[in-house]
Amino acid sequence: MIEKYTLNNGIPVFIVESHASPVVSIQAWVQRGSAYESESLAGISHFLEHALFKGTRNRKVGEIAKEIESRGGEVNAFTSFEETAYYATLASRYFEEGLDVIADTVQNPSFDPGEMTREKEVILEEIKRAFDSPSKMVSTNLWKTCYAGTPYGRPVLGFEDTVKKIDAKKLKTYFDKNYNAGTMSLFIVGDISTEKAL
Repeated sequence: MIEKYTLNNGIPVFIVESHASPVVSIQAWVQRGSAYESESLAGISHFLEHALFKGTRNRKVGEIAKEIESRGGEVNAFTSFEETAYYATLASRYFEEGLDVIADTVQNPSFDPGEMTREKEVILEEIKRAFDSPSKMVSTNLWKTCYAGTPYGRPVLGFEDTVKKIDAKKLKTYFDKNYNAGTMSLFIVGDISTEKAL
């Protein structure tokens, strides 16, 4: 059964208790994917997916993954047309630590200019690799044909020329405008009591 609550800041929280195994997944979903981008910023949502893991006010580069993985968990994210989601899945006894990591990730990214420049190269390589994948090319061309002239006709990854122009300042501006209580939802699923989660 899904329980829904709303935090004082307006963010909805959905909790599903499941005690089948001692694991919990904590997910922050942001209702901002590539369909919300302007043409000149194509790929910025996906860039943010990468950027948010590159340090926060409270954690240095590499510490987000280290904190979750050292507890046997997994931390990752994905971007689609409609949303970007950040999640950690780990043993339920580490729920508080996992929640702290996800909350810090989506609230306090540091956007260090040097790190953003380095991560841009990773993303540009990812765009190039997409051209080497027949299935990705079929999907890209299908969306491009069916939704020409709309944001859905652009690849979620963006384009090489648009991503090259995205810097730390543009990322922070887009983040400040789009990552807020009006666009975010928190999902907690697994071996956790609703009372403790809240």
